[in-house]
Amino acid sequence: MIVKVRFYTILREIAGSREEELTTKEDLTLADLIEVIASKYKNARKYL
Repeated sequence: MIVKVRFYTILREIAGSREEELTTKEDLTLADLIEVIASKYKNARKYL
């Protein structure tokens, strides 16, 4: 599954872009998505 994530304010600064498409497993939960983003952008964890 492809998930489009849009970043706003501080998360946009951390990610360095406005949005990103992530390829994920079909049964992805919101908690899983947060973990994927937090793993990719270490400084983002406290804002998610």
